[in-house]
Amino acid sequence: FALFICFHCCFSKMFQCTYGADLVAVIGNDLLDILRQTFIEIFSPVVIQQQISQIATASVLHDVGKIAIPDYVLNKPGKLTPEEFKLMQQHPVKGCELLNRIPNFHNDPLYAYSYDICRWHHERWDGRGYSDGLAGEEIPLCARIMAVADVFDAVAERRCYKPAMPMDECFDIIRQGKGTSFDPRIVEVFLENRAQVERVHETFTVGVSAVFISG
Repeated sequence: FALFICFHCCFSKMFQCTYGADLVAVIGNDLLDILRQTFIEIFSPVVIQQQISQIATASVLHDVGKIAIPDYVLNKPGKLTPEEFKLMQQHPVKGCELLNRIPNFHNDPLYAYSYDICRWHHERWDGRGYSDGLAGEEIPLCARIMAVADVFDAVAERRCYKPAMPMDECFDIIRQGKGTSFDPRIVEVFLENRAQVERVHETFTVGVSAVFISG
């Protein structure tokens, strides 16, 4: 029940601007599956489909900490001030604090993935991210993958403060982040499977539009 409340509060606030959490999960799931097939050496044989699904499910909580960020920051139509950006940078830690307050969740296999993704999905491959300045493979694999999915969703989807960007520009942003913002191997796989990513994005976007039009 506590976890349900956490989901409800998070989505009620976040969905004022975005409906992207599920898209992040879907793209993350596909990336994990493709990575498993492409880079066998970075996956243990025990990384099975169930674990991939768990990581994708856990990724939906990546921004749960935003419920602790003021609405005027989340919904601001322009560039954030340095002070506002510092507030925004608190959301991974705030999210983990929320997860820690759900004791029955700690024994769930989703908890470790949820925590890692929530806390470290804004870390950068070059160590210049937040919350802890991790670099390279210090960043958990699930967080490295979700970093790519999250940025793609952020630029490809409409927000209350910006329109969606053209697909070519979205993929260029991911390409430009190779080896700096993102794990280069994950970027390679993402770009090599552009057609699949676009199909997922189009299918999800059409589905969300239909839901809100019919509602």
